[in-house]
Amino acid sequence: MPMQPIKGLDDIMSGAVTERFAAAMQSALKNICDVNTSAKAKRKITLTLTIAPNEKRLAADFTLDVKTNLAPPIPISTTMAINRDDDGRVSAMELLDQLPGQVNMEGQTTPTPRVLKFGGEK
Repeated sequence: MPMQPIKGLDDIMSGAVTERFAAAMQSALKNICDVNTSAKAKRKITLTLTIAPNEKRLAADFTLDVKTNLAPPIPISTTMAINRDDDGRVSAMELLDQLPGQVNMEGQTTPTPRVLKFGGEK
């Protein structure tokens, strides 16, 4: 079996350590750029290299584990108007900052909110 001296992380597992780190780093950077996450939240990449030598200490099994701790999505909220009709059916409609059909300063028209209907007792 050919042997190669280990001079750095690229020499272990045919470069898999570096590849796995690069993938974890890409995930962390993508998470940082996601506007749905906190800009100030810390992200963490943990590389664990476990070395299990054999009884005679002539060889060892290496196991790599890579974990990322990324920022979760920021909670979002809205306010809903809730209504119950005469038949007991409940509906909800999101309250918007502007009236439906009104044009804002950017020239965008406020859409009509969807009405969520729920069944009720008759």
